[in-house]
Formats: sequence, C-alpha cells, structure tokens
Amino acid sequence: MRLYGDVPLVIEETSNPNDFFGQERTPTTDVYTRIITDLDEAITVLPENQSEAGRVTQIAAQSLLGKVHLTLGNYGEATNHLSAVKASGKHTLVANPADIFTLENENNEEIIFAVQFESGLNGNSEGSDLFQQTAPSGTVNGAKGHSLPTVSLYNLFDQSDLRFDAFLGTTDEGIPFSRKYKEPTTDPRDGGSNFIVLRYADVLLMLAEAQNETGNTQAALENLNAVRNRAGLPNAVANNQTDIREAIALERRFELISEGHRWFDLLRTNQAIPVMNAWFTEQGRSTRIDENDLLMPIPQSQIDTDPAITQNLGY
Repeated sequence: MRLYGDVPLVIEETSNPNDFFGQERTPTTDVYTRIITDLDEAITVLPENQSEAGRVTQIAAQSLLGKVHLTLGNYGEATNHLSAVKASGKHTLVANPADIFTLENENNEEIIFAVQFESGLNGNSEGSDLFQQTAPSGTVNGAKGHSLPTVSLYNLFDQSDLRFDAFLGTTDEGIPFSRKYKEPTTDPRDGGSNFIVLRYADVLLMLAEAQNETGNTQAALENLNAVRNRAGLPNAVANNQTDIREAIALERRFELISEGHRWFDLLRTNQAIPVMNAWFTEQGRSTRIDENDLLMPIPQSQIDTDPAITQNLGY
C-alpha cells in the first residue's frame, strides 16, 4: 500500500479466484484500519519468544504497529507501542555495529524480525540475491547496482563513526556500496545474509521521532543518542524540536543505510518531493517529481486481469 496507494482488501479466504473479480481498490484509510486491527490481535496471541529463528513474536508485531502509527502521524500511539518494545528488555543494541550483519551473528539481540536465508543449501536454492542486487555493476557476475549509497551521503559520514567502515565500502572507481549484505562463496544469487525487516536501532529512532513530535524532546534525545553513542559518536547538539527532527532524520540515513527505509521515511515526513528535486538539481539534471510520482504505477497485468483495478494518476 505504501508503494501503490489504494489496494484491494481481501480478508476472506477463497479457493476460487473468480470470487474476487470486480473488486475495486480499497481506500488506504480502510486498509490501515484493518492493519491496525490485525496487529492489535497479533500482539495478544503471538508468543513472547520463538524457538525457531525467523518466526514472528509479540514484540515484532508491536514494533510494526508502532511503525504503522508513526506512518499515520499518530505519535501518541506510536510512542506507547515503541516504548513497550523498549521496556520489554527483549532486545538491545549490539555493542559493535560491525557485528550486526555478520553471518556468524545473525539473529542477534538487535534483530526483531528478519527473513531467513542460507547459502549452500538444496542446490544453492535457499540463499538471497541481495548481495548481487546491491553490488556495483561490474564487480561480481550479474551485479545490478541497485540501492547504492550516494557519494554525498558517503561524504557526510564522520570518519570516527564506527559504522563508516562497517557499513560502507568503495570500488576502485570510488563508487560507494553497502557492506551489510555478504558476498556468497557459492553463487552470486545464493547469499546467506538475512533481510532485516525490524531491528532495535530502528525502534529507538522511531521512538525518538514520535517523542519529539509530541514535545518530549529530552526523551527523544536519549533514544537518538543511544544509537549515536553505539556508533562511537557524541551526543547530538540539537536542543529544540526542529533541530532534533532533522538530527533524527539524518541519523536514520546513517544507521539504516541500504536497508530499504529511506524512501518511506521521506514519504512519512513529507520530504520526498523537496529532497528528490534538490538532489536532481545537485546532479545537474532537469528531472523533477511532483505528487503524481509518489506512488508506483499499478502493473498493467493487474489492470488487464481485472478492469475494476484503476491506474494511479500520472501514468
């Protein structure tokens, strides 16, 4: 829904796909209502712990619900749920940022929910192609060069930031890339790195954002600084709501680089259009985006399958 906007909401199981032809796209407000209902229920029925890695827990549902409320601007609700995650003591920050993404330390105490992958199993069919997708073109067989950090972001890093060498590298040509997804030894499409959906550092930064928006700036700084201090950095110098808001947004760029959050952060904070257009200007490009570019086009195959599905404006 964050990608396409209104989507068909199907909540009844069916064995006959013909039952749902002609269903139009459901308004996002109604879909969010259902998401919140589902997550509220999940929190009451999921176990606190799982014996098998990759299975969802009560804390994972509560973390996701906090993110949903933050997305909707329900800062009080977001604060309540994310504070509960923190107070649970179930997760903590890994002491050294370099240890978060190692294959030997997967599913560590910082990971709240991650999609599991393993290299070298079942004919190399259980791995992920994340490394191949995010490796700079020409560096490994089939490298796609997707989600590469910008040079400007690379240059923003403080050299004393422990995340700098742990999270980033550069090619011989000076192209930044992420070190978070590890190169497989079997096949470029058979990586062993899990895809992290939720981790504790994200929760702390979301909590800081929600607290700051409700005027609790001191609590916001405490959670922001926990992430900064883990990276070997001093406390943020921000001391008012506006400056703290900007500091949190920047810290999310550093901490969550190449984890798939940036675009949704820009959408949530209404910064997508000004930030993207400023970047195009910086790059000397004439490209500009507007409100019609904030959603992806509905795949034509979906419209061809069911004409009740309409296209987004601008496409």
